Amino acid sequence: MAMDIPLVIVNGWRLMHYGGIDYTNHRKELVTKGSVRCDLKDLSQTIERELAEPCRLSEERKEVVRREFGDPECDPDANIVKVIKETCNG
Repeated sequence: MAMDIPLVIVNGWRLMHYGGIDYTNHRKELVTKGSVRCDLKDLSQTIERELAEPCRLSEERKEVVRREFGDPECDPDANIVKVIKETCNG
């Protein structure tokens, strides 16, 4: 998502380990408007279709990134300096 490239998820696929967290008992599947789901038998065609039109869900992917990670357009260094100044100046 963060790289704004098509994301294809095979139905039934489950996240096992990510970011040091064990999801093996997690029952919720990954669902997002920025991705496309398909059956395993349709994987090749789905990938080809998404690669043929990579910008199709671009706005949806950007929205997921904003919701999950914050605004990618902001300057993180400037935000860190701002927090430090606000903390030091009361």
